[in-house]
Amino acid sequence: MHKDQVNTAAAVVRQTAAPGQRLFVWGNEAWLYEAADREPASEYLYLYPLTTPGYSNAAQVQALLGELERQPPCVIVDAGSPGIGEAGTPQLLVPRPVVQDGRELDLLEPIRPWVASNYDLVSAHRG
Repeated sequence: MHKDQVNTAAAVVRQTAAPGQRLFVWGNEAWLYEAADREPASEYLYLYPLTTPGYSNAAQVQALLGELERQPPCVIVDAGSPGIGEAGTPQLLVPRPVVQDGRELDLLEPIRPWVASNYDLVSAHRG
């Protein structure tokens, strides 16, 4: 995400989530937490660790899913690409090509259906 997209997403989060409610950033833009002035909903400030071969495993992903189920974040921001429809990583609900950067490991599938069944997809962008 570029600065404009982060600022737009942060403004939407501030309007949507009351102070004290937690945010989960699906992607690798950890500075969105500070821009939105919201606490992270997980120890994973970005998803690089969970998409890196040799580091991540299914048990870590299940633990994250359990954490999200016990204390659901108010908002989940898909911050996986710099712009709508542009290549990015990791895949969530927004269709886009996946960047090939050595982190193509995809153990995150158990989280996608949970997000899809518990959150409404909202698009916010400057046009």
